[in-house]
Amino acid sequence: MNLGFLGDALDHWKGSLFKYLLEEEVLRRFAIDPMFSDQSSWAEKEKSIYARLMHVEERQLICHKHDLRNRCEYFREIEHDGDLFLDPDTGVATGSTFSKKHVRPQEVASLIKRHGNRLLVLYQHNARGKILRERVKEVLVAINSALGAFSWCSYESSSCAAAILFVARQFSRAHEVEKAFQKLLGLGSTKIRVGNFPLQKNDRSLTGGSL
Repeated sequence: MNLGFLGDALDHWKGSLFKYLLEEEVLRRFAIDPMFSDQSSWAEKEKSIYARLMHVEERQLICHKHDLRNRCEYFREIEHDGDLFLDPDTGVATGSTFSKKHVRPQEVASLIKRHGNRLLVLYQHNARGKILRERVKEVLVAINSALGAFSWCSYESSSCAAAILFVARQFSRAHEVEKAFQKLLGLGSTKIRVGNFPLQKNDRSLTGGSL
C-alpha cells in the first residue's frame, strides 16, 4: 500500500468485501498487513483512515519495526495467528525480480505454513496487457511452486483490473468464501472462482470454466 493511493476506489472495494465477509463470519481473527511501500510517510492519522476504509479497528493493523527493505525481519514480525490480508502495491511477484511493491511466493507460503487453518487474503493487481484471469493463473502457479497443494477462491474485478485472492491449505476455507459470495451475488456471477491447485478433477468455477 502506498500513501498516494489512500482512499481510491480499490480501497472502498476491498473494505466492502471485508465488511461483508466479517459479517458472514467467514473471516476469523482477522488482521491486515498494509505492506506500506513508503512506511515512513504514514502518520497515525493516515493509518486510522486506512483502517476505516478496510472496515477494521486500527488495532487490527500489523505494526512493524522494520520496513520492506529488510524482508526477513519484516515477515518475522508477523506474529498474528488468525486470518490475514496482505495489501502490497502490486501483488504477488511471479518472475525472478521483485520489489517492495510485491509479496514473494515464498513469503506467502511461509505465512500459510505457520498456521494450517489460516485463510490468507492477497491483493493482486493485473499486469499491463494481460487478461486478469491469466494473471491470476500465473500467481497461483507461483504460489504452488513455493507452497505445494492449496485451495483458492478469487473475486476478480475486470473494471478495476484487480483481484482479491483467498488462499488456504483447507478447501473448506476457500469454499466458505465462495458460498458467501454466492449468497451475495448469485450463482451466475462470473467474478467468483474457486478450486484447488494443482488442478484436480473436481475443480470448478462459478462460470463453469477453468483456469
